Amino acid sequence: MWYTQHKPQSPQAKWLDARAQKAQLPFLAKIAKHCSHAITLQTRFKTFNRGSQDLLDDYEITRHSLHQLRMQSNRALTGNGWQRNARYTPIFVPAIEGLLNTYDRHKSLHIHLAVGNLPARFADADLLAIYRDCWLSTKCAKDDVVLDPMWEGQECGWLSYMTKEEPKGKANSVDYHNTQIPEHIVAQL
Repeated sequence: MWYTQHKPQSPQAKWLDARAQKAQLPFLAKIAKHCSHAITLQTRFKTFNRGSQDLLDDYEITRHSLHQLRMQSNRALTGNGWQRNARYTPIFVPAIEGLLNTYDRHKSLHIHLAVGNLPARFADADLLAIYRDCWLSTKCAKDDVVLDPMWEGQECGWLSYMTKEEPKGKANSVDYHNTQIPEHIVAQL
């Protein structure tokens, strides 16, 4: 794990991390086919020359902020529809990156987010405004939000990009605690 990288990892732990990473990519590829947009969100947390405990604290604040973003964006996109009918629940797959980069003064913790199952009535500009407003209401947000539509065939490339830190030693970049996938889509996987 990234916050214990100074400790040697046992052969069993290395083996388990490698197995988890190998199993995760096919699962994410199946989800990716249902995602329509990629979002990058910057935090205000710089990673340069930070200790592992400080990074862990920033990581936890970021995870809490992602929870807030997910709940607020669900409401902004569907009203209470996502609570009444699981078919309205948006897909929300976040990955937190930047924890391995403590050497570049300009880098910060940031989130790559794949979303889908969104109401068709929203144009890309509307979606950007919704996610930006929801993000800026969180504790760690920086006003730097980029939303890009995904087209068929690009989704798997985006999810590979989201998990690019995993081969470098951060086996938990996808935040599964904040991942949200509607039941009807899970049933198709």
